Amino acid sequence: ALGALGGTAAQEALRERAARGGEDRLVRLSALHALAMLDAQVPARELVPLLDDPILRPAALDLLGRSDGAATPVLLKWLGSESRASRLAAVRSLLLRIARSDDADAANLVAAIREQAPALPAVDDAIGVLAGSDLAAQLVAVQFLGIVRERRAVVPILRAARDVALREVGLSTLQVLGPLAEAEIDAAWLELDAPARGDACRLFGRMRG
Repeated sequence: ALGALGGTAAQEALRERAARGGEDRLVRLSALHALAMLDAQVPARELVPLLDDPILRPAALDLLGRSDGAATPVLLKWLGSESRASRLAAVRSLLLRIARSDDADAANLVAAIREQAPALPAVDDAIGVLAGSDLAAQLVAVQFLGIVRERRAVVPILRAARDVALREVGLSTLQVLGPLAEAEIDAAWLELDAPARGDACRLFGRMRG
């Protein structure tokens, strides 16, 4: 009910309920989901303690994408979590933070991701997602891999781009990667099937004007 009401008072009540250690975990989880529906900006200091609870963690990671600046290093740390689901949740929230930031803050966040992520398992997670069938997850993966500029992702992105829903974002991402993408595609050319080669030719045409 509080989630449906919205407003500052309702958000404060939901935050208090989510943080209450003695409260039933499903009630706390419902409060977190309601805060997300309200697009509430919950301070990172309130969300970080919830990350220790595997039931509350996904919702807390989601809200960190809407939180204050202190959330960024927390999310970067969770890219190296032992839990694949948590790593992918951190990826989604980092992308949300980039989308909600001004140009300077977004550039700093992209630089931080680019510096830290290549050595972390979240990159392999994102590459693996491209072979799946979850379009929303694939779109997130393409955006993340484009930021990381991981050469191992070039051919998987190209192959995923055969899906018409992914083609434009996939080819645009590879276009931004420029010579890196071209070199990886050239090296893998003999392994590519006809649709992938067709998309590669379209990509090369864009690159060369």
